[in-house]
Amino acid sequence: MTSTRRQRLADLFPGANRRTTTTVNGMGLKHSTIRIDVTATTADVAIFAARGDCAVLGVYFVPEVAVTADGANKWVIAVTNRGTDGLGTTQFGTSFDTSTTALVKHDLATLANPAAETIALNGTVFSLDATETGAVTLRGLIIVEYESLVS
Repeated sequence: MTSTRRQRLADLFPGANRRTTTTVNGMGLKHSTIRIDVTATTADVAIFAARGDCAVLGVYFVPEVAVTADGANKWVIAVTNRGTDGLGTTQFGTSFDTSTTALVKHDLATLANPAAETIALNGTVFSLDATETGAVTLRGLIIVEYESLVS
């Protein structure tokens, strides 16, 4: 990710506990954010629902709590395209594993950034699927970057 794009995302973080959508610089890029707070050992949390046909470009995370790269206390995080019926199992991009990559408090981390955009039809839902080993809290903002396909 380029530093310019990273800075644009950093300028968009809204207040906690509410979902927002923002258009960036009139370029058609939009961001939906949601705050998460996961303390259970597994999580399956809806993070995005397409309100029209769109191209999902990436999913990012800004942690409120640092997670060190540690095989004993870790999260494995994946983003799943659940489709329009909620039953889909297609993973979006690759999974993020904190046993090898640390999460730095208040730093933008890429959770899923596939080689090609994913077309999401109206009503498509994406979920954050996380599995924890050890006692680690996953708390922060999830940012979904997308572009509307209809004007």
